[in-house]
Amino acid sequence: MKSLRGLLLILVLGGACDGKPWKGITPLHSTRHDVERLIGSPKEPNGNTYESPHERVVISYSRGRCVNGWPYGWDAPFDIVTNISRAPKVAVGLNEIDIDVTGYEQDRNSDTPGWVTYANQREGLSVSFNGIEGKVSMDRLFSPG
Repeated sequence: MKSLRGLLLILVLGGACDGKPWKGITPLHSTRHDVERLIGSPKEPNGNTYESPHERVVISYSRGRCVNGWPYGWDAPFDIVTNISRAPKVAVGLNEIDIDVTGYEQDRNSDTPGWVTYANQREGLSVSFNGIEGKVSMDRLFSPG
C-alpha cells in the first residue's frame, strides 16, 4: 500500500504552454507513433506503460477532441500525448533532482502523513516528496492547462 501511495503522489515537471520535452516527446505535440519510434513499444499492445532499466514510464494519450473542455479532457486529436509520468526504479532524494522548490506553495496531504507537495502553478511544476523516507518517487511532465 505504501508503494501504491508513492506512485499516486507525483513530481510534476512542466514548462511553457507546450510542456517540456522528454527524450524528444512533448505533451500536446507528440503522437503515440512518435513515442513508440523514440522509446519502443509499451508493455502491452495499445498500452501506455513503458519499461526501461532505470524507470517505469506511463504516458497518457488523448481519447480525441473534448467538446466540454478542461478539466474534462484535452481538446487534442486522438493519441496525442497529454502527460508523461516517470517512476524511477530506485527512489531519489529531493536534493538529487535539479529543481529548487524555494518559494513554491506547500500542501501537506492529511491522508498520507509525511508527504508534501511543492507547487508552482505558473511554471506548471509540482514536486511530491515523502518526508519520512526523504525520497521523491515519481515525476510527471505535462502541458499546463
